[in-house]
Order: sequence, then structure tokens, then C-alpha cells
Amino acid sequence: MNAEKIETPELPQKKRMTILQLNRIGDIVQTAQMVRLLKEEHGDIEIALVARKQFANPVRFLLDGLFDDVFIIDTDEIFRNTSPLTLSGVRKKLSKFIAHVNAKPSHVSINLTFSKSSNYLHSLINSTHKVGPYYNKQAEVKIEDKWSQYLYATVMRGDMNPFNLVDLFKSIVGVKAKAKNNTEKLKTKDTILIHPFASQDRKKWKSNKWTEVIYKTLKENSEVKIHIVGANNDVEATNEILTNPILNSYKNRIVSHVGSKKMEEVFELMNDKTLFVGHDSVISHLAATKGVQSLTIALGNARVLETAPYSANNYILSPKTKCYPCFPDQECNFYQCHSDIPYQVVNFCIDKLVKGQEINEKELVSEASHFLTSSVDIFKTEFSTQGLLTLNPVISSGLNSKEAIRGFYRLGWLFNLSEIEEGADFPTLTANCQNELKTDLSGIKHAFELCEFGKKYSRYILEEISSATPSLEQIKAHSEKIDEIDGLLTIVKNTFPRLAPIVDYLIVAKGNLFGNNIVQLSESAFLTYNEGANLFSVIYDLIEKTLKEANKNIKTSTKDLR
Repeated sequence: MNAEKIETPELPQKKRMTILQLNRIGDIVQTAQMVRLLKEEHGDIEIALVARKQFANPVRFLLDGLFDDVFIIDTDEIFRNTSPLTLSGVRKKLSKFIAHVNAKPSHVSINLTFSKSSNYLHSLINSTHKVGPYYNKQAEVKIEDKWSQYLYATVMRGDMNPFNLVDLFKSIVGVKAKAKNNTEKLKTKDTILIHPFASQDRKKWKSNKWTEVIYKTLKENSEVKIHIVGANNDVEATNEILTNPILNSYKNRIVSHVGSKKMEEVFELMNDKTLFVGHDSVISHLAATKGVQSLTIALGNARVLETAPYSANNYILSPKTKCYPCFPDQECNFYQCHSDIPYQVVNFCIDKLVKGQEINEKELVSEASHFLTSSVDIFKTEFSTQGLLTLNPVISSGLNSKEAIRGFYRLGWLFNLSEIEEGADFPTLTANCQNELKTDLSGIKHAFELCEFGKKYSRYILEEISSATPSLEQIKAHSEKIDEIDGLLTIVKNTFPRLAPIVDYLIVAKGNLFGNNIVQLSESAFLTYNEGANLFSVIYDLIEKTLKEANKNIKTSTKDLR
């Protein structure tokens, strides 16, 4: 047979992505929410997850059907149970785990954890491209993509981040923002799933307040049953709630699953007739994953913008306490923020949501009184036209300067990092906020001018290098000027703390300049200063226009009084 041999073309290799998420269970669920959206957009991508055993195993029921591979790192087994506990023994076990992960090389690896251990682990992952922090061969932390630089500079250092973590993960990975439905019809509820616990005392109410909420809810909603869920270490606190005499008449409508149900069984308890009520925790994220409406009480160091349940029509209550949100290591002897959310307001919200109704300001103030609502913020989750989660206030009040500038940052970051234009109404500002923003304008001017000088001296270095007889002394002098500029930017940040996000971002970006020689590094520095100048210019314009609008409204209202 002399038939011509036809060669079968080699099929293109399937793209593979490895994601490192070594943080707690809530972060893993939020990562899973992002990956589900990524799969909708790119169903042909293989996605692997690297996670810690104690955080991933409770939610394996979510992960196994979503990720193509789930690699569980057992830190106790590697670092504590190695016998004898020697460096070579630990290295042997860790090398075995890394070899298992690298059995299928990845086109891209993405570190969403931002810790030293995850950075080292990321550097050992065999991938063509690395997104997020990792250590290079010189043992330097490198963060090359813009959104990871933003997350490291802003989320890790304060409470000025205006984005939900799921949206940040989407931006880092490259999931395109799509418009989502905000108009889903609300349903009546016959079951309330309560999780009155959190990982820290500062993030949860004491038992007596939950007893009041449960009592009033059951008294005023005769058809409703309450299911309480929690971990083994929450059993004692649950007993404190349930043994209170005021609940004796309602015990037949209260079911405790605390310490007896796994996470998957809790997940299965929820349906479209369930309302979740609890503190900021993994259960609220599970509820959002299943499309269950929730009422979240945020306290302590819980940041509502970052950790709000990622679905529409949820409500979040947060205190107006000056020190809220705090940092986990900040000492606090009296949790004032716990007192600033009255249980009566929580009960009003529960009653409305159980009946399938929205929470509105007029009824809230009428039934719960202005006195009780003056110390609490209530937000409703919705998606913007760009498909990004937003928190819209239920109670209308003037914004303080931090809240206002955080909203301006949202517009600036989206445009600068993703070229996304998101519309927004002019916010209502308090008189004090207007004065503080006017002060910030002078700081923004200084920062803008410093960025322009940074561009200038970076250009001088490039011009000197390209001259016929480059002067090392001149290059050194220009470099010293750039060092001075960076020092002055830090002074501006310390003088005007609300400008810290941009300055911190520039510091991180300058620490990760692209290039291997002075020409490439100078070009990269020029672009970084140019980026800073653009950001400061955008924020300046937004503040100036908002102040003009506020002043115009004041004049109009004054004219009406005449």
C-alpha cells in the first residue's frame, strides 16, 4: 500500500492556571466565587488551587467540582510531625509536595495570599508567568502586575480600599466585569439561619444581645423557625443564648446545629426561603454562593466593603464608631462598636426581610426612631453597570472625608488600572468633610508637582545616557534628586493621611520597576511617576467638582429660604 500518510496536527495544549490561596476559609470561598465567574468566561482553562488543609477541607464540596486539581498543603504534617524534626526532613516533605503541584506545569501561577510563606511557595511553582508576589533569585519580593501592587499597597495597609475582595481577585486574574441583575424579586422567608459567632471577640456580639434578637424575632413572626449554626468551640456560647429564660416559650421553634453539622450540611440547610443573619464570617459567603439573602452585622476589624457577601440584595449593618474598623492587633478594652448597633434595628431589618420587603429609611426611622439609627450605617449590596459590587446606603447622611475620598479612589483606580469608567452621583458631604477635602487639595497639588518632578529627573537621566559623552556625576545627581522626591512624597503622605493609598501604591510600583539596566529602569520610573501624576490629577478634579456641586446646592437651599 502506497497511500499517502496524513499527519494529524497536534492539538493545542490546554491552558493551565495555578492559584495560591493560603488564607482562611472565607478567602477560599471568595476565591471560588471569582473562579466560578472565570469558568463562565473561559470554560476551557484548567485551574488548580493550592490551599492549607485546615481551611480547604471544610469546603471541599465547593472546590472539587470547580477546580480541576486541589492541592492541600498540610503544614502540621510538614513542619511539626516530621520525625526527627530536621531541616532535611522538612525539605524532603516540602519538595515532594512541590513536585506533586509541578507535575503539570502551569502557564500562569497567581498568588492571592500576600504573605511571606505564600511568596516563597509561589517562587517554587513551575509556571511561565507569575502574577502576585513571589521571591526572585536575588531573594527580593517581586509584584509585577498592577492590581496586585494595588492590593498589597492598599488592602494590606489600611481601610481605604473601595472594592470587594472578589472584584479585586477578578481584576488580578483578568475576569471581565459584566453587568448583573439587581432586580430579583424578594421572597418571604420561613427559616432564619443564625450564625452569632466570629473568629475574634471584637467581631461578635455577646450572647445576651443575640438572645434579645431571637426572642423578638420569634415573638413577632409566629411562622418562622430559627436554626443556629456554629463550630465545636461555639457550644458554650450557644448554651448561654438558649438557656436564657425568655426563650423558654419558643424552644420548639429553635434548632441548634452548633458543633454537630459540617460546613456542607450547613450549606444544604439553606434555600430560597432562608434568611441568613450573622456576623462577618464564612457562612455569609456560603449564603451568597447559594443565592440566599443575608443580613450581616459587621463589628471590630470587619471591613464591609471588602467582605460583604458577593450577591445583590443583601444588607450589612456597621457602626459609625470613630475607631471602626480597627486592626486585629489593636488593643480594645471596651468594644464601643458593639453598642453602636442596637438590637432593635436588627430586629426591624429581620422583620422586613422575612416578609420579603426592602428596608427603607422612612419606615426605619419611624419604627426604630432616629435615636437608635443615628449610630449605625445600613448598606444594601447591588452591582454597578460594570458588574462590580457596590454598597448603597439605606440611611441618607452626609459622608465624612474618608468615605468621600474612598469613593473618588474607586473611580480613579478603575480608570487608571483597567480603563473602566464607572459613573457615580455627586455625594452628599458634611460641612466638616468639605473643609477636610479642601485641605486635602493642597496636599494633592504638592504630590502632583512631586510626580512631575520625578518625571523630569527620570527624563534627564535618559537624556544624559543618550548624550555623546554621558556624565556619571550628572546621572548620580539626578538620581539623588529622585530619592529626595520619594522622601518628600512620604512627608506628604504623613501630613495628608487620606492620600496614603496613592503614595503607597507608587512606593510598591517603584520597588518593582521593569528592566535590567539603567535605561529600562529610568523609563519605568518615568511611567510610574506619570501614573501617579494622572491619579492625583483625577482625584483633584473629582474633589473640586464635588465641592463646587455641594456649594451650589447650599446656595440654592439658602435662596429657597428667602
